[in-house]
Amino acid sequence: MLKDVQETAQMKWGSDFKMVNNILDIKPYTMTVIIGTLFKEQALKPSILKNIVGVLGTKKFSKGLYVSEDDYAVLEDSSGRIRLKKNENFDPKNFITGAIMSFLGVADQNGFFQVKDYCYAGILF
Repeated sequence: MLKDVQETAQMKWGSDFKMVNNILDIKPYTMTVIIGTLFKEQALKPSILKNIVGVLGTKKFSKGLYVSEDDYAVLEDSSGRIRLKKNENFDPKNFITGAIMSFLGVADQNGFFQVKDYCYAGILF
């Protein structure tokens, strides 16, 4: 799957940008293509551990949305993870955990990745 995403990224963005094999190899302020598995941190998402605690006497889950403004996304690979900064090109609420994707953007000095564009395997937008 990673190879498919890499091929799609090369078709979409060409070879003008540096593609890194490991997130830890990202250089700050360099336009970079990174590939990995998207993970969304959602504070309102149900958790089996929270559910067990609820059975033991604390608050149980209520029905409703599990999405909040505090949600954020990270991209991870075998070397590490980087937090994807929410902006006009990327909003975590529009994505799901577990998607293998590539992102074009720039890492800042604080360890956030500013997304300019993204793609999935075999799908060009």
